[in-house]
Amino acid sequence: MILIRYGEIALKSPRIRLEWEKQLIRNIKSILELNNISYKNIKFLPTRGRIFLDIKLTSNICSLLKKVSGIISFSEVLEASNEINSISKVTLKLADQILENGDTFALKVRRTGTHNYSSIDIARIVGKNVLTTFSDRNISVNLSSPKRTIYIEIRDKNSYIFHNKISGMGGLPIGTQGKVIALISGGIDSPVAAWMMMKRGCYIRPIYFDNYPYLSKKNIDKVINLIKKLRTFDPRKKFYFYIIPHGPNLELFLKNAPKNYTCLLCKRMLYRIAEVITKKEKAKAIVTGENLGQVASQTIDNLYILNDSIKIPVFRPLIGLDKEEIIDIAKKIGTFKISTEFIDSCTAVPKFPITKGDINKVIKFESDINIDNLVKNAINNMKKVYI
Repeated sequence: MILIRYGEIALKSPRIRLEWEKQLIRNIKSILELNNISYKNIKFLPTRGRIFLDIKLTSNICSLLKKVSGIISFSEVLEASNEINSISKVTLKLADQILENGDTFALKVRRTGTHNYSSIDIARIVGKNVLTTFSDRNISVNLSSPKRTIYIEIRDKNSYIFHNKISGMGGLPIGTQGKVIALISGGIDSPVAAWMMMKRGCYIRPIYFDNYPYLSKKNIDKVINLIKKLRTFDPRKKFYFYIIPHGPNLELFLKNAPKNYTCLLCKRMLYRIAEVITKKEKAKAIVTGENLGQVASQTIDNLYILNDSIKIPVFRPLIGLDKEEIIDIAKKIGTFKISTEFIDSCTAVPKFPITKGDINKVIKFESDINIDNLVKNAINNMKKVYI
């Protein structure tokens, strides 16, 4: 069997907990199905704080469970009854598999429910049986820093014995917190930001703004590969993103406003277009990879100017992270290598972009351009790409 642990779900009211448990199980089933693994013969057995998968073959499933948001950790377990003799017999079976000559070990016992013994009783009795049975292997007990730890989890009528805890994605089940529109640029930050919102239970709808001719068309291939990587964490059967032409907008900004304001005008336009897509997709917010002070357009003054362009929330999950922290997450989720395969800079970016823009000047520059028309053209010419 596989024992799945979840965290925050257990803290919710009974109604919400049951609802989110069901969503987590649906997501697990969907991830398995998307990877051509049938779940028809798998029994899903939820209990407070845990979900058990009764299954014979676990290796492929374990690699997929790491990508299911809402799972704190999981373990491959052996099942026993709650009788001491049964617990001891199964523990000896596991110990025989993992204990080698000279190993130190410890038993960690956790018990839920009412039994005629304590956790300490189980640890003492079963531990003694392990020492006696494998005395020829020169093993010993070390409770502070054992080489091998055997866990015994007793829950009412059944017990589960295991030796490893595999870390999961954590967070909340995707689908419990609605949908957000994720701006994906091809860099390191934006895929990480999108993933972090997925981890907090959001469906994402990625969008990519094609800056051609100011940015190479090769960047689209990179973005597609990044979105494919994000897609492996998403349980939906249909997954797509939008490519939006943005080069014509940049051309107008470069002609009609001081060059040092190009990035601010550009990003305000991205926000406006994303806001329209948010309504189209029945999403609730936009998520970006912006990080406070990282580049000129991400100063607190300029972020204020960007927010002024739309009425819906903008989530910036990376806002307080250092670059190295962001890179660590990118490596963990598999996007870092893709983001750094080739670096192609947008040629519309000014040499000295303004770091403290003037909102009144921005509004004046935009008044000389038909912003609404640009938004409509972008929406009318965007492409939907299925992954």
